Amino acid sequence: MPVETEIPTHLNMRIEPKLRYLADLAARATGTSLTEYIEEALWQSFAKVSLDQFPELNEEPNSLLKLSAVERQAHFRKRGELITNPLSTVGERLWSEHPFARIQLLIVGGFEHLMSDDERTIWDHAFAHYAKSGKLSTKLVVEHWNEIKTAALSKSRKARKAATE
Repeated sequence: MPVETEIPTHLNMRIEPKLRYLADLAARATGTSLTEYIEEALWQSFAKVSLDQFPELNEEPNSLLKLSAVERQAHFRKRGELITNPLSTVGERLWSEHPFARIQLLIVGGFEHLMSDDERTIWDHAFAHYAKSGKLSTKLVVEHWNEIKTAALSKSRKARKAATE
């Protein structure tokens, strides 16, 4: 039985008309489909994304949402100049078919700062319930993955709902 990766293969997004038109032209010029062109552009962009944290840029991810589009671009351009651990190099080591293994790989790789709130909740729940003497049983976590995920995310949703009330 194949492992469910929990990452959908379809992405629906809004894109500004000018960017869409130029991407269409670029795809036609390269003899590829729009999807193939965008996928290749994403792969190439990974070389410009550093997974390291830098003290001067160590902000909460949501704080970037408060910036204008121009300010965000300037921020990422500045961060791109400091690339020491590009996603293009590290990405293969962070991928696994199993979602829990991906969480573990972020932690083992020293990229805890990139964990989503849901991933952190799942990790904390798994560690609290399936660790003995400070060691997590990956085998047990994988065997009980669906119930761990359900329990952790349910607890997380309840906490978020209580915080908004």
